[in-house]
Amino acid sequence: MTKKETKETEKSKKKQKKAKRNRNRKLSVSPILSIYLFFRGVLSCFYFLAFFYLFFFFVWKTALLRRV
Repeated sequence: MTKKETKETEKSKKKQKKAKRNRNRKLSVSPILSIYLFFRGVLSCFYFLAFFYLFFFFVWKTALLRRV
């Protein structure tokens, strides 16, 4: 093999190693952050439901008042 071919094979081996390392790397999220994100999601769902409850409550109330 020539020098150029050996350089190319070394480069490809390095790339393969790097790709393998990246595949094995796991995304690590701290438990505090995951707990915070979970409760933020729960709170946002609660706000969403509360908004719709109040909205439909007032719509229902005004509909009853108009009917009388």
